[in-house]
Amino acid sequence: MAPDTLALIERKVARLRDDHIGHLLSISSEAFKEVDIQRKSTVEKGLELLLRRTSEALADFVAKVKGEVITVLEETKSPFLAEDKFAVLAITLRHFDESIYVDRVRLFGESLHRHFGRAGRTIDLSAFRPDLAEARLHIACSNRISRFASSFADDLELLVQRQRATASHAASPTEGKLEQVNKVIKIEPNFFGIGVNVNYLIRRWLGKKE
Repeated sequence: MAPDTLALIERKVARLRDDHIGHLLSISSEAFKEVDIQRKSTVEKGLELLLRRTSEALADFVAKVKGEVITVLEETKSPFLAEDKFAVLAITLRHFDESIYVDRVRLFGESLHRHFGRAGRTIDLSAFRPDLAEARLHIACSNRISRFASSFADDLELLVQRQRATASHAASPTEGKLEQVNKVIKIEPNFFGIGVNVNYLIRRWLGKKE
């Protein structure tokens, strides 16, 4: 694979990751708005929203990255070998960092402490078990990234095998049209000087090679 193609993939995935990080920040703000300082019970509502929307954002990021990389590889039409598969995997997966999802819960908690503090109030977040929320998010995101890595590797392997099959087919000799005609129609001293090789036609119809 051409180095320019790898560089293009790197840039595209990096831009998608930047957009994804921005999306995560907006989700934190959205969850924060669910919390009513007069009703501490709303903290749980904001926390649940944070977990659900973060997981959804990761799923969207995964789909966009896979689609973008496959599109680049198909449109550039550059040779794609087994070693290229591992290079693309390495470039792509380094943009997936599990810690940024786990940190969402911690950062959300710190924002709540500041928010309540500015109003002269305190809040004990331990009552809402942020440790369990963090564990849930960690497991969900870790599993999602692992599944993506496995599925994406299979998609890339499919491209490798497809190009290998195409190259093999192009290298194999094919029967020319004139040669086929010559086999079907034989010039012989019979009626009108033309004979039809019926056996050959039958074999062709049955998909067998002569």
